[in-house]
Amino acid sequence: MAGAWWIGESDLDDDQKDVISLAAEGNHLVLGPPGSGKTNILLLRANYLTLFGKPNIAIVVFTGTLRKFIASGGKSYDFSQDKIMTCNAWQRDVLHMYGVTIDPPKEFAAQRKYLAEKVAELVQRKNLSYIYDAILLDEAQDYTPAEIELFTKLARQIFAVGDGRQQIYKGDGSEDDPLSSLRAAIPEENVHELRYHYRNGLEICKLADKIAKDSDTYQPLTPTAQYKEDENKSTVTMFQGTLEAQCQEIAKSLRRQLRAFPNELLAVVCPKREHVNQVYARLQQETDLAAKLSNIRDDEAFDMAKPICVSTVHGAKGLEVRALHFAAAEHVKHGPHQRNVGFTAVTRAKTALSIYHDGDLKGWFESAVVGLNPPKTPPAFGSLFKGRK
Repeated sequence: MAGAWWIGESDLDDDQKDVISLAAEGNHLVLGPPGSGKTNILLLRANYLTLFGKPNIAIVVFTGTLRKFIASGGKSYDFSQDKIMTCNAWQRDVLHMYGVTIDPPKEFAAQRKYLAEKVAELVQRKNLSYIYDAILLDEAQDYTPAEIELFTKLARQIFAVGDGRQQIYKGDGSEDDPLSSLRAAIPEENVHELRYHYRNGLEICKLADKIAKDSDTYQPLTPTAQYKEDENKSTVTMFQGTLEAQCQEIAKSLRRQLRAFPNELLAVVCPKREHVNQVYARLQQETDLAAKLSNIRDDEAFDMAKPICVSTVHGAKGLEVRALHFAAAEHVKHGPHQRNVGFTAVTRAKTALSIYHDGDLKGWFESAVVGLNPPKTPPAFGSLFKGRK
């Protein structure tokens, strides 16, 4: 995962330095687009607090995949990687800390609600408060108001990073502002915005902007992109065919990308787990690729001997990869937060983005793709009668 983690002060811009070195007291919320360094800032802030004499911290993330990814960057810091945990694991840890026996349901949403209620009962029964110096939240837009309330009760300081456009789980109940619960706990002067982003190539930014722009309040990525286009020209390609044909095309591209981008992470994502399983099984049949694949829902850790991650879009949340293959993309239209899912998926890619579909794409998605290379001349009158190709 070359380049994923900052290794020196020269890697930071002035906005990022200012946020990391904020006063060690008070709650803070950092907002920024994909690739603006939010996760790196979170880790450096955790290190700052640790070295400042506030080591009793928890770094809370939303998914196991993201935890593994962040842990791979946490090795360079002074805090234990054990302090990086999912929200689910954090709540279990709090309950176990006080000897609470639990029997959570297996279904994700029900389990999430159950654990939050159990921790809330514990907090009320024991009148707990400030059992942590700080809780640091990544992907803050995806937590529920009940979870946010627990964080603010149990930590002297909340340091959260997020981007409302990337909300793809059910979090805050506010449709207009997925971060409204956090904003209520944080003074306006402690909300900080990062202006620049470094991950996504210009072609990827253009597509992301076309996907996400559904109101005049959207802040486009293209004008503030700092990606070095002259070093690795970015590309967006499309492929239409059956899932089997998509896998064959993906395999061919992966072989080229493994040579072009050694020691870098590549990914194949799908909107639905059923398609992930099919793609993973099909790619496993490619003997030269099989040993390089990891199903990141199941693998225990990132292994650079397996640089090709296969996952749902939700599972890949928070990751950044050099090349991303978005398979079965038409199925985005069957889930909630459709535009956000599309936006989150395409902005995982740094340089190469390939989108694959069999059925029709949702109108906003199709329009975004077509908009990258619009027709140069009006359609001929006779073409209006030829039907679909």
